[in-house]
Amino acid sequence: MVKGNKENSTKSIGVDLHSLVENINLGVYRTSDSGELLYCNPALARILGYKNIEELKQIPVANHFVNQLDRDSQLQEWKDNKEKISNEVLLKTKSGKQIRIQDTGRIIRGKNREQSYYEGVMEDISKRREIEKELKISEERLKLSLKGSDEKIWDWNAVKGDAYFETLPGHEPGDI
Repeated sequence: MVKGNKENSTKSIGVDLHSLVENINLGVYRTSDSGELLYCNPALARILGYKNIEELKQIPVANHFVNQLDRDSQLQEWKDNKEKISNEVLLKTKSGKQIRIQDTGRIIRGKNREQSYYEGVMEDISKRREIEKELKISEERLKLSLKGSDEKIWDWNAVKGDAYFETLPGHEPGDI
C-alpha cells in the first residue's frame, strides 16, 4: 500500500512539474547539436514572437541568433564545461526584432558520455537592459548638473544610518 502511494506521489510531482514548465514565463527548451528544437514550452514561442510551439519548431534554432558566432561559442562553452552556463545573447524574433536574452543552459550527455542534447532556460531581458541604460544616462546627467552647480548635496548610508554632506567638485571641505 505504501508503494502505491509513492508511485502516485511521483506521478503527481511529474504532473506538477510539467504544469510549472508549461505555464512559467521563462522559455524552456531542449535542442539537438544540429539546431533542431526538440522541446520547448509556450513561453519560448511567445518570447520569439510565434503563435505556438509547432510554428516555432519549423525554424532552425540558429536562425534566431543575430550573430551565428554567438551560438557557436555558446555551444563550444557548453561542450567544454560540465556545469550550466549563462550567456547574454541577441536573438531575432519572428518579425525580425532584436531582443536581448539571458540563456542559461547545459549539455546533457548519454551513458557513454556522448552528447545527447542541450537544455536550458531563456529570459527576455531587453526591457531590463533598456531601463539600466536609461538609469545610467540619468545618473550621468545628474552628476554633470551637480558638477556645474555651486550647491552641496547630502547623502545617507541606509545600512550604517549615517547622513553626511558632500562637497561638490570646485568647493573646499570648509565651505559647508
